Amino acid sequence: AFLGSVCPTGLSISPDGLVGKSILALDPQTLVLRLSHPAAYFPVVLTSPTAWAQPRQLIERYGANFEPIVHPNTFHWTDHLADGGGFGGNLFTVKRWDDAGHFDLVRNEAFWGAKPKLREIDVTLYKDADSMFVDYSRNRQGDYLSSPPPDRLLTASSMPGFHQDPYPAILYLILDWSMPPFNDVRVRQAFDLALDRTANAHVLSHDSIIPTIHMVPQGMPGYNPRLSDPAGRVGEAALKPNIARAGALWQAYVRDRWGGDASKAPPVVYRYTAGSQASLAQATTYKRQWEAAMPGLQVTLYAFDYTSFQHVRPSYHMTSIGWSMDYPDPQDFLSLLVHTGSPP
Repeated sequence: AFLGSVCPTGLSISPDGLVGKSILALDPQTLVLRLSHPAAYFPVVLTSPTAWAQPRQLIERYGANFEPIVHPNTFHWTDHLADGGGFGGNLFTVKRWDDAGHFDLVRNEAFWGAKPKLREIDVTLYKDADSMFVDYSRNRQGDYLSSPPPDRLLTASSMPGFHQDPYPAILYLILDWSMPPFNDVRVRQAFDLALDRTANAHVLSHDSIIPTIHMVPQGMPGYNPRLSDPAGRVGEAALKPNIARAGALWQAYVRDRWGGDASKAPPVVYRYTAGSQASLAQATTYKRQWEAAMPGLQVTLYAFDYTSFQHVRPSYHMTSIGWSMDYPDPQDFLSLLVHTGSPP
């Protein structure tokens, strides 16, 4: 009911909300959440930032906009998180958050449990990973760097204090199944089999990612090592391209739909992020591998500029996207990404 309701004109919040129905605040210390069905994953969902409480007093006073990318100048309440001694009800409170990229936290002396040993944490926010890594490596500014750019991984690994751990996230391609040629399963399978996942992970990502055919990352509950690709291959074999099978599927599609003339098949538009050399390199590599495996295929690259984004959906067939774990349950990947009715 909540997801299907429509906000009245001019409002960003629907009057038909969840509060008072499935979200009940019985008293200042008791919050009751009513579920429509049993959900074993729900307790871990509450550990995700999407479940954290928001400062209603700041939102009501300074205004909120839930589309800051489209209307960045109207997202005002976040400018006041340091007001009145700082917002926060957990281990730390906000001391400073300014337009220069400073985000400082101080220990919350009113926290109910054991207080952290650190009295203050100062975070510097950067516009891109390259400039962050340059500052850290040249001037040793800061004590901690979350992740270096993939092409700097070799340099970072030789620096003092380097430590590497796998992180449950997925980078994958999304296709518009309603648009030809992707409304034919054979074409989708051909595009899958034409990619060299092992080589791409090494060349494009500098071995900073693990190639896979899975949606559930290895190491999480629900990971199936017997999962096979469209050619029936599993494990390491499924990470290599199958050019012959990809070409056969494409030619069968062209023969049945376009009388064997590949020039009549619609060209595929691949969207990548404008201004990103990594995104352009990825798009160029994919285009080369697809066109090499499928004779007559035309892949057009479209640079999408997020800074000029408006409420207009550009016409394209496919793009790359990523999803990182919000909470440690496969439901986060499966139901939210690939389940029937999942949001686009």
